[in-house]
Amino acid sequence: MSDRSPRTLWPLGPLPILVPSFLITVTVLMSTITMRGWEFQEWVRTSAEFHQQNAFVGPIAAAAATYWAGRLTPPQRVFAQPFAARNGHKVVILHLGTLMTAFLISYSVGFIPIVAATVRLAEYGGPAPLVIASGYLGVMAATAFGYFIGVIGRTALLAPVSFVLMFGVAVLGTGGDTFSALVPVLHITPSLGSVETVPFVSYRLAFLVLVIVSFVLTCVGIVKRQRSGTRFPPLRTLVALPLVVLLVIPPLVHPPALFAFEVDPPRVCLNEQGVEYCVHEGHRSQLSNIVSAVDPLIKIHGSVSDVRIVDEALRGAYVNFDDRMSVYAMSNFIWYPVDPFNSAESSIRLVSSHLSGLARCRQERKYDVSADLASDLEQWLRTSGSTYGENVFQGRTVEVVKTWIAQHKQAIETCSLTASQLP
Repeated sequence: MSDRSPRTLWPLGPLPILVPSFLITVTVLMSTITMRGWEFQEWVRTSAEFHQQNAFVGPIAAAAATYWAGRLTPPQRVFAQPFAARNGHKVVILHLGTLMTAFLISYSVGFIPIVAATVRLAEYGGPAPLVIASGYLGVMAATAFGYFIGVIGRTALLAPVSFVLMFGVAVLGTGGDTFSALVPVLHITPSLGSVETVPFVSYRLAFLVLVIVSFVLTCVGIVKRQRSGTRFPPLRTLVALPLVVLLVIPPLVHPPALFAFEVDPPRVCLNEQGVEYCVHEGHRSQLSNIVSAVDPLIKIHGSVSDVRIVDEALRGAYVNFDDRMSVYAMSNFIWYPVDPFNSAESSIRLVSSHLSGLARCRQERKYDVSADLASDLEQWLRTSGSTYGENVFQGRTVEVVKTWIAQHKQAIETCSLTASQLP
């Protein structure tokens, strides 16, 4: 054995550890590079990213662990004979301890830039420890799974199989709520104003811990037994497998609620020209941008009253999560999404759709002349009268259209305009 290689890495050397560790760090860095360019950050998104990155990191960890186990644990290897000093649980713990430590460190290194950006730019809240822990447990579970494949397959050639299988597991999580409590990858991530529910996260943590324990015990049994000439592990090492199966059933039969609205979220409000603007405390830096973007539209409309433009992150202040669809029935509320990856100005279409009646037309699934007129009015409002294409308001002066809007306000709000009512 070369003195250059630590004894724990013998006889493979450092590359089977260094290469996947490097890939894990680079994968996380590249996957979060867009987030690091956001104007502001949200802790709830950054915390969720710790488990979302399992979609890419999990397959890498699983494949690397399969290669490691496939090279080191088969009984025909000269260093895996029954008379070896380390046998059974000792060798499995050493292998998985080395792999998991390296992968978790490299995973953490990849998150340093986005965490630093969140510390600097987040305006509210802090990290969610349980959510972050589920991400680390996901990496550990993927490593244990890959090691298990290598142990039972007795060859490193199964590494691509582990990669594909683990990627398939990640796909299950992105397909909807069904497998969300079992897979550390969600089909949607929470944003400010919502949180991953404690029962949901706790169940996922318990399941991942049980999966890790199950794979470790099974691998210990297989390695110990095969060195004595028997391929199958003793039954006592399989005791955790039935528990894993039992924990799989409840969330499949009754998927748990993934998210809950933040209870009584803090808000910052401002009144401009009779319109109340309210944003979540975590979006306070965006309030002036929203007012600047919406104010020209309010002025050109001319007949806006008793309207609230409210940050979607404040839904928990007005409705409970079970009644979340009722927020759209509040006619005097315009729910305004404030996203770090989208400028405040980009959501202006939501306001123009509301004031033109187009949102009401879509809600009622109208596709008649009333919807066409509402669409033309929406464009006219959004472009401050600078319409393009075939638009019935093209060429009309601002004062003429403002007067017409005031006269037909009810028809506009109820999506019941007719061609005979045009100015």
